[in-house]
Amino acid sequence: MATASVSVEFQNLTLSECFDQGLSSYESICESTEPAKESGTQYRIIKCMKILEHTTQLVSAAGMFSDNETIEEIPTTDVKYMLLPFMLGSLALKLTNNGNRLDVVKTAEVYFRDYLQRCKDYGLADHTIPPVYTDSEETTTKATMDFSLMARRRAEKIKSYKEQKLMETQLQLLKEQNERESVDDEMRRKYIVSLLKYNIGKALEELDSLQAEMRILHYKLKHEDKDNPENAKSQKIKPKPLMPIIITKNELQKQVFGAGYPSLPTMTVEEFCQKRINDGIWHLPTADNTKCLQQLSEAPEPEQEDKEDKINEEEEENERQRLNARDEYKDDHRRGWGNRHNRS
Repeated sequence: MATASVSVEFQNLTLSECFDQGLSSYESICESTEPAKESGTQYRIIKCMKILEHTTQLVSAAGMFSDNETIEEIPTTDVKYMLLPFMLGSLALKLTNNGNRLDVVKTAEVYFRDYLQRCKDYGLADHTIPPVYTDSEETTTKATMDFSLMARRRAEKIKSYKEQKLMETQLQLLKEQNERESVDDEMRRKYIVSLLKYNIGKALEELDSLQAEMRILHYKLKHEDKDNPENAKSQKIKPKPLMPIIITKNELQKQVFGAGYPSLPTMTVEEFCQKRINDGIWHLPTADNTKCLQQLSEAPEPEQEDKEDKINEEEEENERQRLNARDEYKDDHRRGWGNRHNRS
């Protein structure tokens, strides 16, 4: 969703100003009582997502986060940027004008997974991230029959629910204290870290809801395609899907190796070459082909030979003229001759 026009719109703002403006807009949208489907609310959501995506790109360019750090090593001024994927995921779920709910759900899932994984890497919590949903009956049955995983997830949900209840009052007090003018870094850091931990439970709840919704959406799409083939053909022309923009040190590397991204490789170089050969696009070299290629590479072209002969003749003629000129000069200018002014 981030475009060049967005960058121009916010180019005069610093990174911190972009984040603060996006956070203020995000909190206003969450506290609003207006229906999310209203055009005015949708405009505010899209605008907020654009500035948060722009902020995410700036954070990625700065390379603030690393996989081998702890939360204590991150400066207080940078901790708040870890909230970006959670806010983007929450806003994505409020979109209603996209036209394809499945794209919205998948985009929000990428954001929430990135947020949970980053919090886990930095030691904020030791939670279990649910496996990625795949539209397969075998995978669904296996996940349903994994009772140990279900029990662990249930225990984590109960623990997270209790922790969230305890943190709600504490967060409100910390927020009021941070809104004052004279706030030290320690108090500001405590509020952000508490907010990160509080949102972990909310992100886990959202992931569970998203996976349940994806099962329904995939089931609905399958039966719509079977019942109405013409509808399946018309759905081939889809609107431009949402593209998640997350915090990463190298955008290209994240697109290739990050889970849930469109550029995930599907075959190796060897497999790609073999597929080209099987499709008849490329041909394997044979003994005859190799011999012909060697002859062609070794045989000089006639035009090239003519050019080389002309160049050699010109060089020989120039060298001959130079030697003749030098001999004539020596004949007219004997050695020792020269300016003998004031000499006997």
